[in-house]
Amino acid sequence: DNLQVGGDVNLKNTPLKSLPNGLQVGGNLDLFGTPISSLPNGLKVEGKLDLTMAKIASLPDNLQVKGNLYLAMAKITSLPNNLQVGGYLNLENTPLSQKYSKDEIRKMIEDKGGYVKEDIYI
Repeated sequence: DNLQVGGDVNLKNTPLKSLPNGLQVGGNLDLFGTPISSLPNGLKVEGKLDLTMAKIASLPDNLQVKGNLYLAMAKITSLPNNLQVGGYLNLENTPLSQKYSKDEIRKMIEDKGGYVKEDIYI
């Protein structure tokens, strides 16, 4: 628990299923194509977080991503409280993008105390 990594963490296409609670990544966190189904509480990513094609269905409350958050083709069905994305949010080909418009997704995030500083792609 509470692992801190100063740079990037590339776990793309690995069989990884979980991460430690309180993980802090000083660069990018790449979980593209992993079977990971949930993220730990207290996760902070200084760069981008790539969950494209991951098995993830939900995100932890208070998730902080200073860069872009990629969730394209993931199984994401809900968004957490206080989601903070410093870049853009990519929800292309997800259950959320099939059900809601960009404006509805942005409002949903803001109503839960969060923000996306740039565009939302659906």
